[in-house]
Formats: sequence, structure tokens, C-alpha cells
Amino acid sequence: MASAVVVVACGLVMVSWRPARQFAVPLVCAFLPVAALVAWVFIGLELFFTND
Repeated sequence: MASAVVVVACGLVMVSWRPARQFAVPLVCAFLPVAALVAWVFIGLELFFTND
């Protein structure tokens, strides 16, 4: 989770810098859904495939 926060924070900081805006906006918009999907899969694996 921390790595996703760092990537999004860096991307949002870059949005304010005009030359980097064309790269930062697609980076953030593409990364967020992928990070959410990966987190959902890993959380599901942790919840349903643990030893009781």
C-alpha cells in the first residue's frame, strides 16, 4: 500500500509542474486502477487462503 501511495503522490506533485503534466496525468490515471486490482487480489488471497 505504501508504494502505491508514493507513486500517486509523486504523480500528483508532477501534475503541478507543467512540462511533466503530459506524463503525470496518464501515469496516475493508469496506475490507480491497476494498483487497486492488485491490492484486491492480494487481500482476497490473504483472507481466503490462510491456515486456520
